[in-house]
Amino acid sequence: MAKLAAYALSFNCCSFIENYLTDRFQRVRLGDQFSDWSPLLRGIPQGSVLGPLLFNIFIYDLLLSGLQSKIRSYADDKQMFNVSDDISLLHGHLQTDLITAHSWFYYNGLMMNPDKCTTMWLGRGTSIDTLCFSIGSEVISVVEDVKLLGVTIDRDLKFSKHIADIVRKVGKQVQVLQRHKKLIDTDAKVKLYDA
Repeated sequence: MAKLAAYALSFNCCSFIENYLTDRFQRVRLGDQFSDWSPLLRGIPQGSVLGPLLFNIFIYDLLLSGLQSKIRSYADDKQMFNVSDDISLLHGHLQTDLITAHSWFYYNGLMMNPDKCTTMWLGRGTSIDTLCFSIGSEVISVVEDVKLLGVTIDRDLKFSKHIADIVRKVGKQVQVLQRHKKLIDTDAKVKLYDA
């Protein structure tokens, strides 16, 4: 609520949103069993129209926290990146920014999950593969490729893994058409194949 007020939303608007977010409860269902109701102390209702907007407002000041690296953001998915000819300087900036981001998450009641964080180096040189990052005592794994918004990007920017994944998916879909070829008329098969 403090962040909404800082962005100059009126008192009535802030009160309306506070009312919308408070006194919510959740429970878990497993089969036909239900847990007890528990109060939701933070968070935004999933699937709500306001959810993405409120989340973006909440997290926007991370981008203003004096990071030397750039952050690209899509919903709750963040990528931190930097560029330099000096590998040591680059590593230092990224590690410092990672610590700053981790602190920001902590002070804003969020958690950064090191298991979901990865590092990918783009560029030449064998020494870069030995440089790693950490969040607290957790070391972030170095990967050869990463999937961003459905596109697999490899460190050589050749997209061969992305293309192979698409070919594999299309092959499975063509196999389904092949198995059902006697049940579908020719025009429908052509339309499905073209799609």
